Amino acid sequence: AHWGSALEVIARAMRDTFSRHALALSALEGARLGGPNTLRHIDHSLAAVSTLNVPVKAKFELLSIVDDYVFGTVQRDHNTNVKTGLRGAPRAKAKTINELAKKYLADGEFPHLEALIGDREPIAAFVEFASHAGAEGRVERGLATILDGFAAKLEPAKRRRSRPARR
Repeated sequence: AHWGSALEVIARAMRDTFSRHALALSALEGARLGGPNTLRHIDHSLAAVSTLNVPVKAKFELLSIVDDYVFGTVQRDHNTNVKTGLRGAPRAKAKTINELAKKYLADGEFPHLEALIGDREPIAAFVEFASHAGAEGRVERGLATILDGFAAKLEPAKRRRSRPARR
C-alpha cells in the first residue's frame, strides 16, 4: 500500500479509538511508553512509511506530525463537547460564556473577532465556530493537506521550478 494511504488508515483508526474512549486521551498525558497498543501503533506507523526513501528522522517527523494532528483534533472535539459545553450547553452556562465574551469584546481589543461575530450574540457565533471546527470531513481534509505537503517535499524538482531564479 502507498505510504499516504496507509497513514490515512492508521490516523482514522486512532481518531475513532480516541473519540470512542475519552479516557484514552488522558492516558496520553505525561511521558511514558504505554502498553502493547502503543507499541502496535508505533510498529504499524513505521511499517506504513517503510517504503519512503527518506532518512529515519524525516519518517519520525511525519509520523509525529500526523499523530499530533489526530490527537489535537480529537482533544479539541472532546473539549468542545465536554469541557466548554458549547454544544448543548445548559442555558446558565451558555449565558455565563456569552456575558464573559461580551465583557472581553467591549474594549475593542479583538477587532477581527468582533467583525466575525457581528450583531449576533457571542455564544451563537462560538457555537457556529465549533460546528465548523468539527464539520464532517474536516479532519480528513486536514490530514490530506499534511500528507500532500509531505509528498510535495519528496519532489524537489517541482519545488525548484516554482522558485524564482537566484542571481
